[in-house]
Amino acid sequence: MANNLESSSQQTQDSVNDSNSILPQPASFDALELIRQAGLQLGTKLSLRELSSDLLSFVYQFATCDYVLLFTRDTDNINFRYQQRFPVEEDKIKASQLKKVFLNSFNANNDLIMNQWLNNSSVQITKDTVKDSPIQSILDIIHVDTLQSIPLVINEQLFGILLFKLTDDQALLPETMATFDILTPHLAMYLANAYTYESKVKELQDGMHEVKILSQIDEELNATIQLTHVFGMIMDWALRFTNAHAAALSVYNEQTDNLRIMEHYGYPLNNQMLIQMQQDHKGGITHRVALNGLPEVIPDVSMDPDYRNINHLTKSLMFVPIMREERVEAILRLESKNYNGFTDEHLDFVKRLAQRAGVAVDNARLFTETEQERQKLELILSNIKDIVIVVGINNRILLINQSAVAGLNLNMTADKYIDLPFEEAIARVELIDFFKSGINKDQGMMEEIQLPNGRTYHAQLSPLEGIGWVIVMQDITHFKETDKLKSELLATASHDLKQPLSVMRGYMDLLEMTNTFDERSQRFIASLNRAVINMQTLIDELLDLAKIESGIELEMEEVDLPHILRECLEANIPKAYEKSMQVHSDIPETFPPIKGDELRLSQIFSNLIGNAIKYTPPEGEVRVYAEQQGKRIRVSIQDNGLGISPEDKAQIFDRFYRVRRPETDSIEGTGLGLAIVKSLVEAHQGEIALVSQLNKGSTFHVTLPLDI
Repeated sequence: MANNLESSSQQTQDSVNDSNSILPQPASFDALELIRQAGLQLGTKLSLRELSSDLLSFVYQFATCDYVLLFTRDTDNINFRYQQRFPVEEDKIKASQLKKVFLNSFNANNDLIMNQWLNNSSVQITKDTVKDSPIQSILDIIHVDTLQSIPLVINEQLFGILLFKLTDDQALLPETMATFDILTPHLAMYLANAYTYESKVKELQDGMHEVKILSQIDEELNATIQLTHVFGMIMDWALRFTNAHAAALSVYNEQTDNLRIMEHYGYPLNNQMLIQMQQDHKGGITHRVALNGLPEVIPDVSMDPDYRNINHLTKSLMFVPIMREERVEAILRLESKNYNGFTDEHLDFVKRLAQRAGVAVDNARLFTETEQERQKLELILSNIKDIVIVVGINNRILLINQSAVAGLNLNMTADKYIDLPFEEAIARVELIDFFKSGINKDQGMMEEIQLPNGRTYHAQLSPLEGIGWVIVMQDITHFKETDKLKSELLATASHDLKQPLSVMRGYMDLLEMTNTFDERSQRFIASLNRAVINMQTLIDELLDLAKIESGIELEMEEVDLPHILRECLEANIPKAYEKSMQVHSDIPETFPPIKGDELRLSQIFSNLIGNAIKYTPPEGEVRVYAEQQGKRIRVSIQDNGLGISPEDKAQIFDRFYRVRRPETDSIEGTGLGLAIVKSLVEAHQGEIALVSQLNKGSTFHVTLPLDI
């Protein structure tokens, strides 16, 4: 036995150097020596191809056979494919045909032989036992009727299948089978090691390849914002990576619970079939994934009750939702001709692709919506007559409409001015000064601008947060001309009415001087006098307003504002006493100098104080106070009278507007006083504001600039 072992050891050493060495017959081996020799020859082989070659050479020495074939587990863990033959097949056509054969373990319960292999049972294969199966293809290709098979199983996992072509179709000898009982767990282990090694290498390579692909995908997705391009790109990459034979991408509308096919590939569809596929979404797997937002892999479509047969070649499916902020945007459907055709790696890749796609789809959709809104805005702007110019923070034009081009007599089309500096593009000094003034104050402003062509515009400059500024100009030339004609007519008519009123007043005074009237007649005369006085007041105010609006020149000089306020208060005190009212004042002795027209300033404050007394019930209270606020002085006239409603406040400074309430019916007035006050305040570069509540009183604030 020692001599045998020594001889065996020498031969084993030789076998390490020469993989084709011939080992002794099985009878000369014990179990441990057999395992040791297998380890020495096969244990260091990590390349599956190299291991397969040496493994076949090793087992061939124990089997009395013509040749032996090896099928090994594929990377999908389901199929087994042809690896090698020993002795090597000289017929390359047969070898090529064998490589196309896949032994599938997916539905092993329906395949008696595969089921026995998975249970680590050796099987003798004949044509009668493998009809209509891939194994029959093997028999046909190598032109045999019988094969002996031995599975290579370890830890209940099948890693390979040995197929022996025996001389005269005999079975393996019992002593040979006993040898294989010892060897096969170790052979399976070596296969498992090689499989693990190559899987890890492939996993690493695939990982690096995937990173490169994802980087390229990111680059391509970032380069487009067209929704159709994004969809097409996503589907193309998914098809390439998973080797799917067909795919469809459907967008999902959560509000209507509707799916619509945007892209599809690999379906022999006409329009009618596409409509049918669209309708099949409801209640189908695509709809199911859209509702739950979870990816699904269907290894065998026949096992899913929701599957709708569109392509008879399809054996397995994968569905991945494209999400954005927990909202399903679309569903990617991939189809394979193989059972269990999609691996975990495929699913992981497509999920990562879908994550990137979610952002790209969202960006593309936002761009599409923005582009649609921009086109709508352009259409609207091109059809309005107002001049509209949008200027960016960098003072370059972002948008200009055709009315601006025509109204400002520009010499290029609107699109040519985009991104040009505002001052360079708009060569209109008046408009440039208006724009500079607004942005220097960093606030919106309104102003009338008269252009050299004689047209007058109402210009409004408004800030746009995060964008810049918008200029809107309305052509008011026609309104200005009409207003001028109206003012001239009003001035002429008012002037012509003053003379007959003066005559009427003179003759009424003469009648009173030359005649004696009873009490009733005196009341009639008094009523006539009041009517004439009211008419004269109205005419005076109309003429005054016409002067102011036509551009009255104020006699501006330094004035003592506290003195003016006290005089206005003293002039109105008698009216307050008649109504038993209290009048309070809080006016400083002096203010910094202010420039104004003393007569017109007295007119402003006399009117406001008089109105406060007039519209406050008896025993009410009126307060006048003034204070300095930075470079301005604010004068406030406050009462606790009737108050003004929000509806009336909006029009209170309009000409001829009067508050119509039962409490004011007996109060006389023309409705011009506040219009005159507002015009005079603005002529002094000031502002007037109103704060009021019904039945709680009103406060008028007049703000005037200091002469600093």
